[in-house]
Amino acid sequence: WWSRHLAAMHSTQSEDAPIPSEAFIDEPSLTDDEIQMEVKAGEDTEQLSEMSDDADNLSVKSSSRGHFSTTLSSWYKRIAPLIRNKKVRVLTAVNFTISIVNLFIFFSAVTTLSLFLATKHQIAAIRPTDTPCFYAWGPWQRCSATCRINSREPFPIKKRKIERVVQSMGSLYAPCPKDLVVGKEQTAPCNVHVCPKPLSSFHFSNCFYYDAHVGKEHGCYKIRNIGAVDMLIKVDVTDLTVNCTREECHDFLF
Repeated sequence: WWSRHLAAMHSTQSEDAPIPSEAFIDEPSLTDDEIQMEVKAGEDTEQLSEMSDDADNLSVKSSSRGHFSTTLSSWYKRIAPLIRNKKVRVLTAVNFTISIVNLFIFFSAVTTLSLFLATKHQIAAIRPTDTPCFYAWGPWQRCSATCRINSREPFPIKKRKIERVVQSMGSLYAPCPKDLVVGKEQTAPCNVHVCPKPLSSFHFSNCFYYDAHVGKEHGCYKIRNIGAVDMLIKVDVTDLTVNCTREECHDFLF
């Protein structure tokens, strides 16, 4: 049939023209249909393909398992004499123990270092880097005296002590002075008056006339000689002035 078709096509081409027409070229041939029928998949094609893939996978898995078993058995044959050796077992146990101890030491060192760094970071965050010198005085003590005996006597003093000193930190501030230590004393004068003097301790002055125009006839008196002093006077008696006797009251008083 194919030869007859070629002969008819050849006769048609030879009769009409040396070049075939476009309709003849575009006409589908029987060969294409046959090829399409052969290539078209049937109902069982997918199942056969899956079965072939499964077979390939099984063969690969079986080959890998076989290779793994062979490798494992070869390693076991090499290690078996060492396992049966007593010295090897002892050395293995010692090495295992040393490894455990080394791991414990390593993790302990890492934990200690981490705690140290964390503590150092917390201290640095809480405490400022640069701080000046600080010191704190205690309260003032009582004055050594509540008053002075006279105006020529020095003032009494009071004292206080340093109770706390905090050294400077960093490079920004100068360090504390060397003599600035706990227990250092500071003195200051007490602003007190002269002690009160009893009125009875002042002596009487000379006599004076009550009436200078009359003179001795009206009598004389004398007064305590206090003077111009800046002090407190304690009034312990009431006789600021007293009368003079006739013997003390002279005709002429200066």
